[in-house]
Amino acid sequence: MIEKNYTNEKLSKKFKSNFELVLYAIQLAENMIKSGRDPRVRSHLQNRAMLILDEIIEGKDKLDEIVKVEVEARLVKEIDRAPAPVLVPDAAMEPAPKKKVRLLADVE
Repeated sequence: MIEKNYTNEKLSKKFKSNFELVLYAIQLAENMIKSGRDPRVRSHLQNRAMLILDEIIEGKDKLDEIVKVEVEARLVKEIDRAPAPVLVPDAAMEPAPKKKVRLLADVE
């Protein structure tokens, strides 16, 4: 596996300061999560922060539009896939009838 080097030199060309880079990377990460999109770069990494930096370095960074209707539709699909709740009959909630118990002291 080839590891990429993330140097300040590559990123400093695109941003005025490291603070500006961090703020932009946070926006991209939030956008990736909210829009549900996959990373735009291929990598063996699963760390979202590193994937975001890869996107910025490769120039594949852009904010996707988040459409509320799509998010709601996705949630409805997830709810439809969820297992149905198990309904318990009211009779099962009633206490069990009391049984008479014979104590050994009562037996002679």
